[in-house]
Amino acid sequence: MRQEETNIKDAIFDYLKVKKILCWNINNSAPYSEAKKTYLRPYRHSRNGVSDICGIFQGLPLFIEVKKSDGVIAANQHEFKRDVENEGGIHIFARSVDDVQEILEPMEILNGKASA
Repeated sequence: MRQEETNIKDAIFDYLKVKKILCWNINNSAPYSEAKKTYLRPYRHSRNGVSDICGIFQGLPLFIEVKKSDGVIAANQHEFKRDVENEGGIHIFARSVDDVQEILEPMEILNGKASA
């Protein structure tokens, strides 16, 4: 069965909560006005390509972009990943919670933290 993005995101949040990793949802889309029946202009300091999940892992900024199995990663999302990694942060493109585990769990071992 193909998972929807929301289900994948929920599973990742559940995993991060169990691991006691500080994280939150990022809603970077333009707000919709019911009165005007249109999307409003995004905040001027918004950035395209920002990941769905933001957090802090062992003192490092953590960003996770969630995609369903056939989801396409946009050019601005690749650019955001590059910028995060150039600044020493962790960025993960995740199509399942396993993708997040594969990156974070070895880092816990390397930094002397036992898995929960």
